[in-house]
Parts: sequence; structure tokens; C-alpha cells
Amino acid sequence: GQAWVMWCIDRIDGVRQRIVCICRPETGTSDEDACDIRLYPFNQYWFDEARIDELDILAGTRAFVPIEADGTITVRRLAEGQIRIYQIRENGQDGLGGWV
Repeated sequence: GQAWVMWCIDRIDGVRQRIVCICRPETGTSDEDACDIRLYPFNQYWFDEARIDELDILAGTRAFVPIEADGTITVRRLAEGQIRIYQIRENGQDGLGGWV
């Protein structure tokens, strides 16, 4: 299997938001060994109606990420050293709510 690392930053001030970062560490493995990752990003944090966006900090864009029926998302293949950032928020909440 492929090695990857995930960490989360949760808001605890009454606004339901979570930032999820996932990284493929530089381990010297071939990019050909990379595969898509099915990820459950809701561990120990609850949402009524979640919306997930992938954030591209360099481009200044966000893209909607569909949530599967089992609550997982698919993270596309990561190159070594690559990081992806996802924002989870209640559907209807705008932007990063002060996290910009």
C-alpha cells in the first residue's frame, strides 16, 4: 500500500469547520506506485449537512468534492511531497469564515 499522512484542524468556537490536509511523504517510492485514496474525513467531528471543497492555495481556487454514501471521499493520486487541502463546512456557510 501507499504511505500517506492526514491531519485535521478543527474550529471549536461554534462554527462547524474542519481543514483536512493529506500528504504523501517523500520516501523514494515511484509515482507509479501511487493510487487513489478513499478517505473518511469526519472522525470525531460531526456535521448536519457537510460540504467539502478542495482548496488550491497557489491558484486561489476551490473545487467541490463529492461525498460517497458511506461518508468517504476519493483523494486523487499524490506525487511524492504533494499536499492536498480540503475544507469541510456546513452546507450554506460561506468561505473560510475568518480562516483566510
